[in-house]
Amino acid sequence: MKNEKKWNYTYCLTNTETEMMYIGVHSHDTHPDEDSYFGSSRYVDEALLETPMELWVKTIINTFDTREEAMLDEIELHDLYDVAANPDFYNKAKATSTGFTTSGTTLSEATRAKMSAANKGRTPSEATRAKMSAAGKGRVFSEATRAKVSAGKARANQVSIPDGVFTNVIEACEFYGVSRTTISNWCRDKPDFFYIP
Repeated sequence: MKNEKKWNYTYCLTNTETEMMYIGVHSHDTHPDEDSYFGSSRYVDEALLETPMELWVKTIINTFDTREEAMLDEIELHDLYDVAANPDFYNKAKATSTGFTTSGTTLSEATRAKMSAANKGRTPSEATRAKMSAAGKGRVFSEATRAKVSAGKARANQVSIPDGVFTNVIEACEFYGVSRTTISNWCRDKPDFFYIP
């Protein structure tokens, strides 16, 4: 069994200048009031560089006999305040029983642009593609999900003209006596007349 620390606690760091907070968990042999630990978040580290230490307040929320109890309290607090999505918190992920999750967070345009640039031209390996393929096999979708996908596909196949809408590209091809490629080219070259909604 792991060596349990004497003190296991949840805490809240507050930047009194911005009023932003960070909720975390820590285990240590030193009493929480004497523990100088300020978290492992890089967002807090960055804020500490900008805001003097004396403008920060560390509040001990709860103490526990075991690390597991403290972690469960952190999970509950993260859920209660929805810290990952809440702009009043430095936390960018919520604690879970298996680690952290960033679901529910919104990425900034700058972050999305950086991620896009980093992934440009990258091709997944055969092993990665096989894992991705296996993950989707046998998956069962609800009736509601299947209806949404079906409706989306039907819209994607529509071709609109000023006088109306063809229900699919083939209908437009037959009406004008041209190929699918020609209809696609018209949609691309004449967006004021032909377009796929």
